[in-house]
Parts: sequence; C-alpha cells; structure tokens
Amino acid sequence: MIPIVCIANNKGMLFNCRRCSRDSLLVERLVEIAGGEEIMIAPYSKELFRDEKVVEDSDFLIHAGKGDYCFVENASLKDFAEKIEKVIICRWNRDYPADFFFDLDMTDFHLKGTMMEFQGSSHERITIEEWVKNEKEA
Repeated sequence: MIPIVCIANNKGMLFNCRRCSRDSLLVERLVEIAGGEEIMIAPYSKELFRDEKVVEDSDFLIHAGKGDYCFVENASLKDFAEKIEKVIICRWNRDYPADFFFDLDMTDFHLKGTMMEFQGSSHERITIEEWVKNEKEA
C-alpha cells in the first residue's frame, strides 16, 4: 500500500474534523503520480476527486494491497505500518491548527527524494516527497 497524505508543518492533517487545506492543482498532481492507477479514498475525500479514477471505500486501508495508492485524510496509519511499502507526503509548508495528526512512525522509512515542488491554487509552495521503506536485513 502507498498512502498519500497532506500535512502541515506540525504534521497536522485535520482541524475540528475539517481538512486543513485543499488544493485543486494538487489532485491533478496526485493523479499523475498514480500513473493511471485508481486511487483508493474514504467517502470523506470524494469531493476532492470529482472525475478522477478512484475507488471509494469506508474500509479502503483494510482492503488496500501491494501497490495500491490510498489518499488518506482522516484515518490513522500506525496500525497499517506492515502493509505500507512507501509513503507520498504532500507538505503544505505552512502552519495550521490541527487536532488530528499524521501518526505513522517514519523510522523504518527513508526519504527517496522530492518528486515535485509547485505553486498550487491555494498554496505558494507544495512539496511532494517520496518516502520508501528501508530494506530489512536478513
């Protein structure tokens, strides 16, 4: 599974059950990153993905398999760590209040690199990073 998350500087994802931000150009970039593959989403995220190729499922993190892209806004990832092969982190590069945070322990991952940086429709700079799970030693 490949979760895609959007986080503020404090790793915040939601504030008072509302996404910290949205950006229409970001969705276009995420579709490019998925390379034509479906993106699994929760019903909460449906309004962001209007005509894009998505699979809406309340239990999408449970049903996601190897190589499945999952856009995660309002779900904990820590219990799915074993299933995760890499993480796409979209950084808003801003401070926002938050009460729900990105909770995946990233000590088992390393930054492969910045996939892209661009000016969004609502943000001056959005940075998209690819974090890959470290190889386990035999």
